[in-house]
Amino acid sequence: MQKEKKDALWIFHHEELRDLLKKEISLMRELLTNMHEEERSLLFHDESLLKYTLETRSYLAKQIGEVHQKRLKKTKEIETITTDYALTAPPGEDVSTEMSSLKDQLTALTEQVNRQQDANQHLMDHPNALPPDVQVTVKNKKKISITTK
Repeated sequence: MQKEKKDALWIFHHEELRDLLKKEISLMRELLTNMHEEERSLLFHDESLLKYTLETRSYLAKQIGEVHQKRLKKTKEIETITTDYALTAPPGEDVSTEMSSLKDQLTALTEQVNRQQDANQHLMDHPNALPPDVQVTVKNKKKISITTK
C-alpha cells in the first residue's frame, strides 16, 4: 500500500510539473511571436508597432517569470519527495517521456528566442544597415487594434 501512495504522489506532482512546463512553453511561443513582430517593426521603421510590441513583451516576460518560478518550486518539491524513492515513473507511465519531450521543446524555444533577440538587437544597433532596395518606410499604413482578455 505504501508503494501505491508513493506512486500516486509521484504522478500527481509530475502532472503538475508537466502542466507548468506546457504553460511555460505556450508563453515562450507567444514571446517568440512577439519578437518576430519586433523584428518586423524594426524592418519597417514602425515606431508605434514597436512600442506596442515592447509593452506586450513586458507583460509576457512577467508571466513567464511567474510560471518559471512555480516550475522551479515544483521541481524542488519533487526532489524532496523523491530523495528515497526512484526518480523514474512508476511502471506503465509515460510521464517521464513526455517530460523529457517538453523540456526539449523549452530548450529549443529558448535557443530560438536568444537567436531572435540577437537579430533584433542588431537591427536596433544598425537601423539603416539594410540595403536601400530592402529598406522600407511605412507610410499611410492603416492601424489595427487587437484586444485580448
